[in-house]
Amino acid sequence: MRASILLALLLAAPPALAFDDIKPLPSPSTSGKVMTSDGTNWTSASPAAPVSDIVRPSALGLAVRNTTGGTLAVGTLVYVSSWSAASSLPLVSKADADVAGAVAAYVVDVAIGNNANGVVGRTYLLTAQDTSTATAVGDPVYESTTAGGYVIAAPAAIDARVHPVGRVTVKDAAVGAIQFDLASEPTTAKLANSTITVLGTVSVDTAFSFTAGDLQTVTIDADKIYSASGMSATLTRTISIIFTASGARVLSWDADWKWIGVKPSALATGVLGILVLTNYGSADTSVIASWSELGAG
Repeated sequence: MRASILLALLLAAPPALAFDDIKPLPSPSTSGKVMTSDGTNWTSASPAAPVSDIVRPSALGLAVRNTTGGTLAVGTLVYVSSWSAASSLPLVSKADADVAGAVAAYVVDVAIGNNANGVVGRTYLLTAQDTSTATAVGDPVYESTTAGGYVIAAPAAIDARVHPVGRVTVKDAAVGAIQFDLASEPTTAKLANSTITVLGTVSVDTAFSFTAGDLQTVTIDADKIYSASGMSATLTRTISIIFTASGARVLSWDADWKWIGVKPSALATGVLGILVLTNYGSADTSVIASWSELGAG
């Protein structure tokens, strides 16, 4: 019985495959295609483009919208100034070293038209520049007080930030190059070094300027009225003025100033008066004054 069952199973088994019956799948192409198989057939496709072909390295910064009223040219330094609800994109404006808050954060590497979207990045190699005033390759370049621009010499204005934004890579009057690097250069910017403004001897009503030196000196030889100028709603600043007098003088001040402590009415001969002014707005009504004396009594 067992022999009969075994014989029946052997007779029912499929015939063995001959070597010639085995047909391999087609070989994958070596032409650079990506080959995939479903077990029966091969399918070829072009490989995905490298990331560097899809997105520029510098474009890894930020997608933005330009509504500044003009085209943002290649190499323009910008910062995020607002938000476009309609486009769901940040708005950018030109960076400016003497405007509070307008600190360069990105550089335009492909021009962006007005009312158009684009991409700004942290790095960009700007060529065909005049970098002849640089001392050597590797010198820093700085955010400029001209909106959107750069300068090779650090800004010297009292109210200007000294903010490195890149390095000179080629020193030449025609084919110079600058490597902007807003990712590596310091992101905190400081004001230019303080300076002293000597006003000399004044015999007329005088306005002490918030755009002049942090320390100003003056000799008064007449009884006059003193006020301020150069106040800004976007720049808070404190200046000090040292007074000397060629004789006893009556002091008069702008009526809108706010005084901390005593408001002086006179300065005696041989006494050094120190006036400290702080502004927090654009008019004399936003000036806070304080006074102290050396050599009195």
